[in-house]
Amino acid sequence: MNIGIDARGLDGRKSGIPTYIEKILEEIDKLEDKQNKYILYSTRKVNLDIKPHDNIIIKDEDKRFRKLLGIS
Repeated sequence: MNIGIDARGLDGRKSGIPTYIEKILEEIDKLEDKQNKYILYSTRKVNLDIKPHDNIIIKDEDKRFRKLLGIS
């Protein structure tokens, strides 16, 4: 299953919900979930302590996501 995550808050100024999302991603990384793919979308550069790999994919500075949100 492909799971899309709004990762706009993961640009380095983490607090509240972005911190919660990062902690969940850290736990997913530890589980080594091979059945699901987690795609992080952001209009800005994502800053995570974990490295992207086969099932955690970062699509930051994505023009299609900016268009979807109505940001030029």
